[in-house]
Amino acid sequence: MTDQTDSIVLVAGGAGEVGAGIARAFLETGATVIVPSRSSDHLDDLHGHLESSGVATDQLTPLVGNIGQIDGAKQLRDTILEQFGYVDTVVASLGGPQPIDRLIDVPLEIWDQVIDNFMTAQFVAARTFLPILAERVDSTYTLVNGLSGPTGTIAAPAASLMAVASAGEHMLMHALAKDATEYGASVRINELVPLTPLITRSKTDTDPEWLPAEAFGSVAVALATDSDHHGETIGVYSRTDVRRWEEGSGEWTPV
Repeated sequence: MTDQTDSIVLVAGGAGEVGAGIARAFLETGATVIVPSRSSDHLDDLHGHLESSGVATDQLTPLVGNIGQIDGAKQLRDTILEQFGYVDTVVASLGGPQPIDRLIDVPLEIWDQVIDNFMTAQFVAARTFLPILAERVDSTYTLVNGLSGPTGTIAAPAASLMAVASAGEHMLMHALAKDATEYGASVRINELVPLTPLITRSKTDTDPEWLPAEAFGSVAVALATDSDHHGETIGVYSRTDVRRWEEGSGEWTPV
């Protein structure tokens, strides 16, 4: 895997199920990986999980803060810049499962919560850190999304509200990428989507054909070092896809 010992990587949502795999993939390249979370307990859990998996954590920087709110994101940005001076890569894997009943029965507060946790949090993170990334010669912002947004499908009625938020995230990525192109920013902005269930730290007793979260994360690593992709949705279906990207050969497969 590509050596990134000089890279400063922010994994927003890195204490979550998918985000932990992404953080691990970057740590294994030697990058400095910053993971914010509202909960110090979640950060402790992440640290313990990585160590128990044999991953060196000396390059892991956990920060307590809320990257999904304006003030919290600004505080995290200022802390990161004071400590490191710059950020090369942001991967944003934000939101979490929120099953519901019939969509029109959803209370407004649940609607607001899901939209805030997914789409608004992605917007706030991008709004805060894209200007920082634009100061670098070669930087990337990768938005991790679910399958519903790019494909327009809903896996089950209980996932309908998350599908609405996912569709918003999908268009947000395209709007941000268009902005970067129009205003001459050097940041490459893409969307990364798992097309198969992922094996995460709490879902280990699963189908062996599912993709480990850290293997999915290795594609985020590849995007951080590949200069050919901007404004694209990259779908990851199988271990074969991941191996092809890791080896730097073959074709990328958009959704």
